[in-house]
Amino acid sequence: MPAIVNPGSYPGLPLRRNPYRVRIEAEGPFGAIEPLEYVISLDGLDGSPAAPPGNLHAVAAELHEITKATKELEKVI
Repeated sequence: MPAIVNPGSYPGLPLRRNPYRVRIEAEGPFGAIEPLEYVISLDGLDGSPAAPPGNLHAVAAELHEITKATKELEKVI
């Protein structure tokens, strides 16, 4: 089995998650096909655009809007 490539980590650090192992076994028109095995590590996706962006400034802005709406509701009630 070849070594697991982990582009999302720094050299020398261990994998943060267990990699997924996928084995494909099939039969073709002339009999069984040699099984293929793949090792898939999702660590390379950490910090990529696949993860939703977010920061504390956005959270603070949303809390400010919720506070304003709450104060307006208190005036009505």
